Amino acid sequence: MDSCCDPTQDKNLKPSQATIDENKAYQEATSFRVPQMDCPTEISAIQGKLESVRGVGGMKFDLEKRILVVKHDGEEISSNKIVELLDAIGLKASVYPFSFSRAGRAQQI
Repeated sequence: MDSCCDPTQDKNLKPSQATIDENKAYQEATSFRVPQMDCPTEISAIQGKLESVRGVGGMKFDLEKRILVVKHDGEEISSNKIVELLDAIGLKASVYPFSFSRAGRAQQI
């Protein structure tokens, strides 16, 4: 992203905080590897793209590991569609090998 780590960007963002709607029971929490996600600029771009998408319940970011976890309803939006949406904003992402189902069990993908 061109504005990555722009010194004028808001450095008060708390990227490790989850933005997950705890009031809705989402079926899946899928982890994505996002190699270009290394500062609050990418977090803002991802939030801007995914927050209003039907079926997305929230996100959790790990900048150090460059992992994004998206809590979502798999019947409304697939993990492949989330990858496409991230690609549309210039962030190449892939599904990380482990994700979690509503039952809380790890599933290898």
